[in-house]
Formats: sequence, structure tokens, C-alpha cells
Amino acid sequence: MKPILRLTLIALASAAGTHTAHAQEGVAPGARAVAQPPAAVRKGMTWGVYPHDPITGAANVSCQGAPASPNPNQGHCDPYNGDTPGNMRLPVLCFSKLGMPNPVSNVSPPSDAAYWSGGVIATTPSVSPIAMGWLNQPRATVDAYCAAQFGPGWQVAEFHMGQGNGWKFGAYGNVGKPGKERFWVHINDQPNGNVWNMH
Repeated sequence: MKPILRLTLIALASAAGTHTAHAQEGVAPGARAVAQPPAAVRKGMTWGVYPHDPITGAANVSCQGAPASPNPNQGHCDPYNGDTPGNMRLPVLCFSKLGMPNPVSNVSPPSDAAYWSGGVIATTPSVSPIAMGWLNQPRATVDAYCAAQFGPGWQVAEFHMGQGNGWKFGAYGNVGKPGKERFWVHINDQPNGNVWNMH
């Protein structure tokens, strides 16, 4: 056999062996790769707002407030498993406790005394908790964000801020887009209700 032909045959055999080895290590030729389902996105709880009392300037924020949440449970929040994916951008509802008395008004009182918080609310710019790096972080991380936006003593609003058993509370202040976008709210006794941790 001529030397050039012999070298060519050796090279072809070597290439075939390499291809066979790679085929054995990977997916078999002609087989379809199985698509992996996307990882579930951690959800958090969101609330909405009711109209302001035009006399006192107080508002009522709640699980059932407007607009409706994406949760199929009649548009209410889900404090047990979260209702909104943590990669969505929404404002954080922040709160400052001031011990103010429940306002009295003859025009649409925002909340009865049992749910009055004695504080002030405000909303931050829209943020994604996951993009902010809050996934599984302590609540203090979100409190610090509220304090950075509004000043010392501000914290993320919590499900039980009112004097009642939760679900809503009345406060002075405002939210950025009343009735047009929901906002992130914390819950301190449900491990799956927040994007971040309970404590």
C-alpha cells in the first residue's frame, strides 16, 4: 500500500472512532432532546387600594383592593402562596407608624377603627423583588429599601398593620397609581407568602 493512501485511511479511521466516542457520550444520533420545564418563579403577596376619603385624605389598602390581582381567587391576594410572580415590577407599599387617631368623616370613611393603623403609607418606584436580589432575603432588606426611599423608621407594610386580624388597614398618605397597579406587601406568619423571608 502506498504511504500516502495508508496515512489517509488511518486518519479516517481515527476520525470515525472519535465520532463514535462522542456519540456514545452524548445523545444518540437522531434522538430528540427532552425540553426541561421552566423553573417556577417565586410569588409574593400584593394588595390594592380603595378610593381616598376626600375629606380626611386617608386611604384603605387591602387584599381585595383595586386593581384585581392576577390570582384566580376572584382577584384577591393570596397571603399563603403569593399571588404575583416575583419577577414582575410593582411598587413596594411602605409604612411609617405615627400613632395618629382614626379620622372621622361623613364622606366614605376609609376604614373602621378596628382596622386603623395610625400611620402613613407611600409607594416606591416599581421594582422586581427578584431583580432587586430580595429572593429569600430577610425582611430587613425590604425595610431598608423603604427607609432609603422615605427616611428613617419607614418599613414595608405588613398584612397585620391594622388593629384587626389583617387583610386591610387604613392610613394617611397615598399610592402612586391608585386603582391602576397593585403593590408588594409583607406577611409575617406565612413562609410562602413573600418573595423574601418572613423575618
